[in-house]
Amino acid sequence: MPETEIGYRSTGKATRRNPLRDPRDRRLNRIAGPSSLVLFGVTGDLARKKLLPAVYDLANRGLLPPSFALVGFGRRDWSSEDFANEVRANVKA
Repeated sequence: MPETEIGYRSTGKATRRNPLRDPRDRRLNRIAGPSSLVLFGVTGDLARKKLLPAVYDLANRGLLPPSFALVGFGRRDWSSEDFANEVRANVKA
């Protein structure tokens, strides 16, 4: 591997670096704290086709913080089980 991709901490352990990051960028890599995403209209078309699959993809790739919560509000009177089945079907599609 090129030397630009590996760095060393003060403990002497090798760490990986992002080769696309500007080396002048001195921001610390931080893990996001507990967070929630509230979707209003979660039973609608936008959530079904775009938002829920995107959140699923982020979770599947491990890019959401460990204590992430998704809260949805919709006008349709669905039980939690019905809604979960609907989301599962839409994400698979």
